[in-house]
Amino acid sequence: MKMLRLRSVSDYDEEVLPAGRHYLPCELGEVLLFIRPGHTVPVAQPAANTAQLDDTALTFWRFAPDGLPAPYRMYTDDGVTTDHNRPEHWRIVGQ
Repeated sequence: MKMLRLRSVSDYDEEVLPAGRHYLPCELGEVLLFIRPGHTVPVAQPAANTAQLDDTALTFWRFAPDGLPAPYRMYTDDGVTTDHNRPEHWRIVGQ
């Protein structure tokens, strides 16, 4: 797994951890995020609320140890529709 030690969206460290158990200290102002091989986490710049998020300018945190792209299937909720299977709500990002 890859561990990201986050202090902010632009201040973080990455470390690849071998399989097994680990003792991982974490400071009060940090969050530990773990990414499995072949997976991606899309990250938008901070905003005051979700309506102000810009999902056209995403940063991608990924763990691709084999060097292959790890695309992400992203759901966008319109806030009204309850049919989450509608194709217009889904798109592939991070390729």
